[in-house]
Amino acid sequence: IGGPVDFHQMDVSKADPSVIYGVHGGLQVSHDGGRTWALVGPAPQGLIDIAASSTDAARLYAATQQGLLVSEDSGRSWQPAHLLRRPASMIEAASDGWIYAFMLGSGLLRAEEPSLAWQALSNDFGDSYLLHFAADPANASRQFASTQNNELLTSDDGGRTWRRLGAP
Repeated sequence: IGGPVDFHQMDVSKADPSVIYGVHGGLQVSHDGGRTWALVGPAPQGLIDIAASSTDAARLYAATQQGLLVSEDSGRSWQPAHLLRRPASMIEAASDGWIYAFMLGSGLLRAEEPSLAWQALSNDFGDSYLLHFAADPANASRQFASTQNNELLTSDDGGRTWRRLGAP
């Protein structure tokens, strides 16, 4: 809407790949693979990252400066997704139904949809925080992440321990 646009946050629903969410001038959604877009409403305040659910095309997650949020209605309304109100630098919905998030002071967290019973995986990142995250769809124990310092990290044990990519 009002294009051309520069989506700084964008995600494709793994539950329905024709549904795409993007943030530019508010939260936008496409239900036809990006051909047409509709404005849903304002994006959450302090938004850093979004993730579309892998189990429900109408469920959307947000990492914000005030914590993690979830929407069950395509971003029209938002509720807390975690009890703590700490800045969250990333959120990602893996194709296997797990949600991963990085919360400052708590580290890498994981929860299964839709329960959102968060568990800490690792908080051994020093002063670094994760900006991007991906789990191998063929092997969820193999994960990759990048930090604000442009470090590429990998984990072979489901996110419990990390090493720099290319390091022994």
